[in-house]
Amino acid sequence: MYYILKMSIYRNNEVSIRKHKKNEYIIIIENIDDPQKQQFWNNFPFDKLDILSEKKEKGRKEYIVNSEYVKPLHVFLKEQKVINYNQALQFLKDSGDQIKTLEMLNLGFPFFDLKDFIVIDQHFFIMNTDRLLSIVNNQILINTVYKKTVYFSPEMENIIGIPSQINWKASFYSLAYVIVFSMVGVHHFKQNERKNVVENVVEDMLNKIYDTKLYWALKRCFEKDTKNRHCYII
Repeated sequence: MYYILKMSIYRNNEVSIRKHKKNEYIIIIENIDDPQKQQFWNNFPFDKLDILSEKKEKGRKEYIVNSEYVKPLHVFLKEQKVINYNQALQFLKDSGDQIKTLEMLNLGFPFFDLKDFIVIDQHFFIMNTDRLLSIVNNQILINTVYKKTVYFSPEMENIIGIPSQINWKASFYSLAYVIVFSMVGVHHFKQNERKNVVENVVEDMLNKIYDTKLYWALKRCFEKDTKNRHCYII
């Protein structure tokens, strides 16, 4: 038997999350048997969660997890305003690892926005598969017109028509934007903010954390040449 999610903490086309009781949350995943989505969920880093129980029935899977809190990133930022250095470092590691795991399965994302992420006890997870696309020869085929956001990579910015192809590493650039803006305070910016404003924000934040692990990791994500664009922390 599945719980009816009347007051969801988070909901998209595939996932619903609500609080069950103190320090317990229910995560329900729909369409778990869809071949592409199955790859995503089979390789989701559930090992980072304290799972109390799980069950599968009729293409759905339910997890009950023990957690101090579970919050969508945009809600987390409304409450906390910004993420700190250590949270940003964890964000980059958690989500960057997910992107790289999916790339090995020939799956990727053209870009992200705040509502794609969930924060669970200081870990940051990609939880939205609406824009999960196939990677062929390192390229993602774009067949949909997406509304421009401040989190677009240069490749997404330069699309002038569809269909178009972009390198799968566009997601690294977009993830880095999400992290930087989360450190600054996303409430200051419009989704269609001018490019020069976005670049100035990135430069100012990078200057503040100059020569740290996070600085160099973000610089690698912001590399304009996709051949040299990487996401790792050393």
